[in-house]
Amino acid sequence: MPDKTIVSWNSIVAGYFQSNQPREAQKVLDRMLESNTVSWNGLISGYVKNGMIIEARKVFDLMPEGKVVSWTSMMPERNVVSWTVMLGGLIQEGWIDEARRLYDMIPRRMW
Repeated sequence: MPDKTIVSWNSIVAGYFQSNQPREAQKVLDRMLESNTVSWNGLISGYVKNGMIIEARKVFDLMPEGKVVSWTSMMPERNVVSWTVMLGGLIQEGWIDEARRLYDMIPRRMW
């Protein structure tokens, strides 16, 4: 693939998760020169779908709640998809108390 765009990178990450290769998916995301909220949400979702809720939560916790701009890039921010996927994963795994705590942290601007 001569021109790798963020869309093609995100597709590769999704493919690794669908093939039950979450570590390879993480390696691809780590090598991406540019990532966005879709990239990060894909990582969270992939971990959830592979039953790796702790890893999903680590990625979720790394995402800022608002846009963070540095001199080199702009970090993706949590959006309604980020919150929904993380909550769904916690509930799916039976972590109801943790899901409630996370729900209570949702910024009111999301409503």
